[in-house]
Amino acid sequence: MKSTPLLKSLLLALGLSIGTAACAADYPAKPIRMIVANTAGGASDILARLISGPMSESMGVPVIVENKPGAGQTIGTAEVARAQPDGYTILLATSSSHAINPAVYKNLPYDALKDFAPVTTLALSEYALVVPSSAPHKTVADLVASNKSKQLTFASNGNGTTSHLASALLAIRSSQEFIHVPYRSSSPAMTDLMGGQVDFLIDNTATAVQNAQTGKLRILATSGAQRAAITKDIPTMQEAGVPDYEVTGWWAVLAPAGTPKDIVERLNKEVAKAVAVPSVKETMSGMGNDPVIKSPEETLAFIQGEMKKYGDIAKAINLQID
Repeated sequence: MKSTPLLKSLLLALGLSIGTAACAADYPAKPIRMIVANTAGGASDILARLISGPMSESMGVPVIVENKPGAGQTIGTAEVARAQPDGYTILLATSSSHAINPAVYKNLPYDALKDFAPVTTLALSEYALVVPSSAPHKTVADLVASNKSKQLTFASNGNGTTSHLASALLAIRSSQEFIHVPYRSSSPAMTDLMGGQVDFLIDNTATAVQNAQTGKLRILATSGAQRAAITKDIPTMQEAGVPDYEVTGWWAVLAPAGTPKDIVERLNKEVAKAVAVPSVKETMSGMGNDPVIKSPEETLAFIQGEMKKYGDIAKAINLQID
């Protein structure tokens, strides 16, 4: 396509470029990069590789997963924000990169809304409130009552992480104050919890179940609006008496802002087809994740709601990270 000043101005006004306009009709014509802003082997990486295989087969080109970890997921996320909006670079976004980070970081190298074109949500994952098996608390009400006589400590995977803000929301909704003990990651936090050095932790449900099965931990409640499939005998926080409590981790597929609508819609359909593969659904469920596909418009509304939720929590506890 020959570029003219008038044509270029028109395309830019529509959020397109010469390159994207030219390739939209025959998309995809080359490999697609799926950026994961986390290290290899984690939940995000596993989910990306689960769907990349079926997507590659269906689309006729390789969908290559690239790990770009670092700086609280901001490095990989920012790379996609700056990428050409042609559908060949996409992001496996998370609740951290697109809901928590905007709420707690003062200076992000990307705008979570303006720099991205939502494609679809991918999966939701709940969290679980766990205590040492030696603890006297059998219910959330027990834990809250204990805190009234002696202030309890909670572990987190670090300042501004989901485990931190989920516990902060518990404090807000139960009108309590707990002592925050941040760790560098989930592993040492869980180790100290099992050893009784801290009183409770809100962590990924699948991890909590694995540790509870060893007999070293007790799950008091889960964080979702409904009971999780892998913890169907455990009450939700709301069922346990904590009003208006709901926290879920989530993953979504996003493209750079300005990606043509037909490419976004094609990617949406391809992710949906990948998630519908029985082996993919089974693996996701085994990880404690519920597959959830939304339209691009629904995905945008979902992310906006999550940003507000975590923004309200961060504001309530006066949390901001430089």
